[in-house]
Amino acid sequence: MRRREVLTAWLLLSPALAGFLIFYIVPFLESVWYSFLTDMFSRRFAGLDNYARLLGNPAFLKGMWNTFQFNLMGIPISAGGAFLLALALKRVTKGATFFKAAMLAALVLPASSVSVVWNIFFANDGILNGWLAGLGMEPVNWLGSNWARIVVLLLYLWRNIGYNMVIYIAGLAAIPREYYEISRIEGANAWQSFIYVTMPCLKESIFFVLLISIMGGFKVFREVYAISGAYPHESIYMLQNFMNNLFSRLDYQSLCASAVMTVMLILVPVWYYIRSGKEKYR
Repeated sequence: MRRREVLTAWLLLSPALAGFLIFYIVPFLESVWYSFLTDMFSRRFAGLDNYARLLGNPAFLKGMWNTFQFNLMGIPISAGGAFLLALALKRVTKGATFFKAAMLAALVLPASSVSVVWNIFFANDGILNGWLAGLGMEPVNWLGSNWARIVVLLLYLWRNIGYNMVIYIAGLAAIPREYYEISRIEGANAWQSFIYVTMPCLKESIFFVLLISIMGGFKVFREVYAISGAYPHESIYMLQNFMNNLFSRLDYQSLCASAVMTVMLILVPVWYYIRSGKEKYR
């Protein structure tokens, strides 16, 4: 019976696994191979030349640094803000459903439509500058100055913090009430229950939120491209902008090398987190 259940599970998972293999794993392995070639036609082995050329490219370094800075700002705010909202909604019942729906509204809206509205609001002759002019203040070039990073960060938070909040709420709801009752019997106060009960039980939820937040930070190119085009202000010139421009120039070897390095940037912290968690609870 156990063997039959296992076979049934693999049978049901096989379409998804096949799609993941065909559309993700195989193309990535091809990208790794192409990143070591001189061009797509002669296919001569170039070693690490493509990677060395990338690391010497100022545009690549600028895009990588901006992407790193953006994630360094956006991930803690998104994950931490969503966690605080989830804790607050756990204690509030009146109006909680409406608030959750409002926070999740950004997910069902297309990124292009949201970016167009965002662009209208922050354009030089947009709504926000109109308000500033009405107050007798000078207009601000929101998308053509260092303010552009703040604009994109606000857009990223608005689109992601609601989803993270729902993940935390689901994790909080899955914690058995008996754990808190036992902690109270043992003499733990509210803060100790939070540290020794809530946080350990939310470990998997926190990991998932951090993972999708990192992925969301690397995918913010959609919003950047929609509001500023292929060559935005240098403060929001992301790694994906650089890769998109490589694709436009048909520089596939550098593009594949960039893709491999981007995947490594995501996998290394994930691998470190998983390994550290295994060693901690071994």
